This record gives sequence, structure tokens and C-alpha cells, in this order.
Amino acid sequence: MSRFAYIIEKINSTPIKKFPFPHLYIENILEPHDLDGILNEPQINLPRSTGDVELLGSLSDAGYEAIEFPGCTTDEKTYLSWRSRKNIQECGNVTTCEGFGITYRMRKIESSLLTSLVHFFGSEYFFSSCAKKFDVNYGLTFRDSGLHKYLDGYEISPHPDIRRKALTYMVNINPSGDSELINYHTQYMVFKDEFRYIQCYWEGNPMQDRCWVPWDWCNTVFRQTKNNSIIIFAPTNSSLHAIKASYDHLRTQRTQLYGNLWFHEIEIDSKPCWEDFIIKPTKERRHHTINR
Repeated sequence: MSRFAYIIEKINSTPIKKFPFPHLYIENILEPHDLDGILNEPQINLPRSTGDVELLGSLSDAGYEAIEFPGCTTDEKTYLSWRSRKNIQECGNVTTCEGFGITYRMRKIESSLLTSLVHFFGSEYFFSSCAKKFDVNYGLTFRDSGLHKYLDGYEISPHPDIRRKALTYMVNINPSGDSELINYHTQYMVFKDEFRYIQCYWEGNPMQDRCWVPWDWCNTVFRQTKNNSIIIFAPTNSSLHAIKASYDHLRTQRTQLYGNLWFHEIEIDSKPCWEDFIIKPTKERRHHTINR
């Protein structure tokens, strides 16, 4: 039995919150002795870097590798170029974002504690328990997970996740003592009243995929700032969340255990983008429709 089996007990005993969408939120998910050990691991608490090039070298030396991830590049040269100029036109992200980042996953684990931690949060035992909590058919999915560090500039505008994603979780294991005050946390959101028709459109058109939308179409209702907290949810048409990291990553880095369940197969006809939902004002228009 894993040393982290107590986490399943916490998941099973915690009720699902309904607002702003069905999700499980648990603080102090890791016991204090486990958390202290994790945060003191050299692969988690990297030494301060004097510059971006040194930081990227430190990440590589610590066993991290840049991965494909939404809102990010895997090209370190491209990222360093953007960092030096912060040119929006060069960011390479989608049009709802002003920046982009780079995400690293720990590939070489050097301690038994981190090995146990990453194995547990990627295990069938953990994922099947989460799937059962949210009534997700685990047999129709495959899992992906890892221990990540996200650098400055990482941005994903409000989105509910694409329909192929069956479940997601995020655990904050930030090594800095002031992490709750740093501007790099996930925001959970709702559409503003004048844009709720988009959610209604997704609900009425299940064969069309969901997309990212502009920041000013939504309001933030909660930020996952607490260290040692976990959020788990099965994406729906209302599960809006976003991230815009702007911070000194030379001193410390946003660090998470992160994972998803993905459906093996799902039928989608098309994927309207946010521009398709812009309402063109006309005198005769009385109902919301999308601009197709």
C-alpha cells in the first residue's frame, strides 16, 4: 500500500462543491511530514538563478524536460527571445493571450520520496478513485500525469477544457514560503451575464468542441492560492478556468502535480473559435446566435 493512501480517504470523504462548477477542493491534501519532505527536495526547491539561461540549465540538471503544453512552447530559444522583448506578436500563443510560457516535467527522479509521490498521483489506484467520485467511466480513458514547473509568461485564457478531457487535477507544491502571494495561480471563473449564451451554445451543441475565450468575457470567483491544496474536476460546459503567470521565476517556480484522464475516442464535428461567438449588432437581431 502506498504511503499516500490516506489521500484517497480524503477524496472519498470530501463532498463535491457545486459552484462555480462541480469540483473537489481539499486543502492540506498531503500530511505535514510528507509535505515538508517534498518541499525540501533539491529537485523541488531549486537554488536561485542569476538569469534565464542559468535557470533553464538548472532545470535540465535537476531532471526536467520542456514538454508540449497548452499556452507554451518547447523551444527554449523562442522562449528566451520572448522573455527579452515580451513582444505580443511573437508570443506564438492563441489570440486571447498576451504571453506564453514554457512548462517542464520532471523526467529523472532522484529520490524515493518523489518517486513514490509521482507514481501515486499517476497510478490507476488514484485515477480510478477520482473517476468514481465524478462518475467518469474509467474504462473509456487513459491517464497522463507528472510533476511540473511553469515559468513566467505561462498563460491560458478562460476555457472549460476540450470535450476529450474526462478529468483533471492540480496539486500545489510550491517551494516558496510566500507562494500564496505570487501571481501564478489558477483562476476559476464564470461567464459574465452578456456572454453566458456561449455556455448555452456548448450545452446545445455537444458535437462541437469548446474553446478558449477572452479574459474580459469572464469573472474570477476563486483562485487556488493555497499551497498543498488539490482541485479535481470533470470538465463541463461551465468549468471555466485560466492562468496568467507573471512573476520572478529566478527566485522560485510555480510547481504542481498535474494530471488528466483522456477519453480514447470522442466524436466532434467542429471547433468554433472565440471569434465565431462575437455578436454582430443589427437592428433586427433579437436572439443570440454565433457568427458562422
